[in-house]
Amino acid sequence: MTQPILSVRDLATSFFTRRGEVQAVRGVSFDVFPGEMLGLVGESGSGKSITCMSVLRLLKAGGRIKGGTASFEGTDLLSLDENALSELRGNRIGVIFQDPMTSLNPTLSVGEQVMEAILRHRKASRAEARARAIELFELVRIPSAATRLKSYPHEFSGGMRQRVMIAMALACDPKLLIADEPTTALDVTIQRQILSLLKDLQQRLGMSVILITHDLGVIAEVTDRVLVLYGGLVMETAPVRDLFARPAHPYT
Repeated sequence: MTQPILSVRDLATSFFTRRGEVQAVRGVSFDVFPGEMLGLVGESGSGKSITCMSVLRLLKAGGRIKGGTASFEGTDLLSLDENALSELRGNRIGVIFQDPMTSLNPTLSVGEQVMEAILRHRKASRAEARARAIELFELVRIPSAATRLKSYPHEFSGGMRQRVMIAMALACDPKLLIADEPTTALDVTIQRQILSLLKDLQQRLGMSVILITHDLGVIAEVTDRVLVLYGGLVMETAPVRDLFARPAHPYT
């Protein structure tokens, strides 16, 4: 039987506020297998993003992982020291965040930002990093790739900024890509283009993808298997066709 590339067991995360503890993730367990696209779906506040940010230990102030394990290629991410974990993030595990305009640095060219990840995680010269950045821009279908490396985020449309974010996430050939609501701020036409691009890249590069969304239409279009979350709990998990043909939980 194929071993999962990521195995999460009994993950529990809380946020501690002036009013007390808020249980955001309450014993979530799931697996991600090599080469599959897993959808995490649920309404706002269901724990989708917090689950993945807990796995990466990128929680905001007040957030604390209270229990569980998250094993990536046999290594528990929750017990790694910060240096070892930062070597994995952006290298073996890529992340696409929700809003590319706030995730990109407005004072640096997009090319510099893509090259930064390559220079940090790979033993590459600037010339090699630039060549790789051009290759990545072509891979995500940014026209005039070599010229556009010099552009700044504000010079790109929303869809093109998202393509830059995808290029950054793919810079070091990750085994696992986490896409957190990658199409939320985009219009329907551009959303479809980005989803098609993600699916094509996933199949071409053979990587695993976790796609976080509140949109069941997105889930139906590109994922292989679905995890339905509500109130920090898993309501059900199923292959995407089974979920739509025979939903097992009333919430779904």
